[in-house]
Amino acid sequence: MKRLFAIASVVALIACGKSTTAPAAANVAGDWGGSMSDAILGPGTIGLVLTQTADSVFGTWSTNYPNSAGNLSGNLNGTVTGSTMTVFLKPSDPTTCEFGPLNLTASVGSTAMSGNIVTTPCSVDDSATVVLQRVSSR
Repeated sequence: MKRLFAIASVVALIACGKSTTAPAAANVAGDWGGSMSDAILGPGTIGLVLTQTADSVFGTWSTNYPNSAGNLSGNLNGTVTGSTMTVFLKPSDPTTCEFGPLNLTASVGSTAMSGNIVTTPCSVDDSATVVLQRVSSR
């Protein structure tokens, strides 16, 4: 019986030593700018102005393309979990669904982030890859 109690005690101590705390959210607050490659519109640029409170992110965004008909801007909101940022990009003046709303999921580092944008929900499948650099911190 003492041996069973000793084994149970060791197992309990090992289990208590495991951390279930999620990794700290990356700091994404600031201005970000970079390039994007859209499946329909081709190459362009993207800018994000992000404010962060804990793991919540909100701010504004804009895109620019050689064909200005694809230029968009609007508000965004989402979350950061560890080093992954997921935000919902809502255009200020959408005309059709391929222009938004959009979902951006990016892997975040201290000075750069990269990821993918997809239309949601939309009958037109469009996607883009983005690579952004931190321009300034907040």
